[in-house]
Amino acid sequence: FAMSAMAGEADAQQRLIEIHLADVAEIAKLYAGQGVLLEDLVGEGNLALSFGVTMLGSLEKPDEVEGMLGKMIMDAMEEYIAEHAENSKIDKRVEEVNKVADKARELAEELHRKVTTEELMEETGMSRKMIEDAIRMSGFKIEDIDNNAKDSL
Repeated sequence: FAMSAMAGEADAQQRLIEIHLADVAEIAKLYAGQGVLLEDLVGEGNLALSFGVTMLGSLEKPDEVEGMLGKMIMDAMEEYIAEHAENSKIDKRVEEVNKVADKARELAEELHRKVTTEELMEETGMSRKMIEDAIRMSGFKIEDIDNNAKDSL
């Protein structure tokens, strides 16, 4: 029925999906432990499989079906892992900006004035570079830091 699926027959495509669902789960296990849930990998693989069977008409021979579907499933999982890793980096940067902003606000309230980078370094234990990076990532919008801090960045 690979030929029928390649010809676009819906029943054959559905049967091909059903046959390969177990493969998706096995492939997902190979990608486990990379910071994403196994269920999410299976979900991405299932989507790729469903999409892949609709593209089989572009193949020349039925023996290419397995390889194409397998590649699409793996590519989808790898892409999902990469996106998750990038989002984690962004989340970490946002946390750093928030930490610097929160400490700057607390310290400014204590001192009744804007704070310097040096004071934040002392208060947070963060390096100058980490604080300056957080200031930059905020678009210089951390209000409780002395404006002169911008000039040194």
